[in-house]
Amino acid sequence: MAVQVQTHDSGTGVVGTLLAVGFWATIVWAVAANNFGPLVLTAVFFLAHLWHRGRVRDRGKGKTAEEAFERFVGGPVDYVDWGKECGYTHCIALSLSKREFYVYQNSLMARIPFDDIRSYDFAYMELIGGGFAGKWAKSGDQIRNSGIFIKTKSLDHPEIKFRTANKRLIEKWSEVWAQLTEGTLPATEGVSVAKAG
Repeated sequence: MAVQVQTHDSGTGVVGTLLAVGFWATIVWAVAANNFGPLVLTAVFFLAHLWHRGRVRDRGKGKTAEEAFERFVGGPVDYVDWGKECGYTHCIALSLSKREFYVYQNSLMARIPFDDIRSYDFAYMELIGGGFAGKWAKSGDQIRNSGIFIKTKSLDHPEIKFRTANKRLIEKWSEVWAQLTEGTLPATEGVSVAKAG
């Protein structure tokens, strides 16, 4: 099986976005005008948003990241880590029995068979010096330049990037890859991707 990449659609779409914008706009309008009459309209937007989310979930699109990734992976894995940085959910997982590696980041899901991996690289950028504003500005660079980078045989997806500023996570997966390469990585009883998240 070749490298497979697909997106996770939370299903809110344009209607959900418009309802959320309308909700917050009426709150700002009420507070700015010091008139709480528009709060009735806020309640209408809120109820319409709840109704829309229920319809989306009923159609099966509004799955959580964990549910969507569990369905994509198709069963238990041996190693898995979930994280959240800068508002984005991400996951990295490995199944020894299927001989596949999985990545979920920013609504993109990738399945990479071991045989399709050309090489992998690990990088971590340390934040040094500066005040709060300096570190805040550097944190975006840190996430862009830190993580696990997997080169594949795929023409469409020659590199899959799992970006994270979590040094412990990078070190753990560096050791997982080292043991996998050596053939000493132990299999586990398996864990559900969704339950680990």
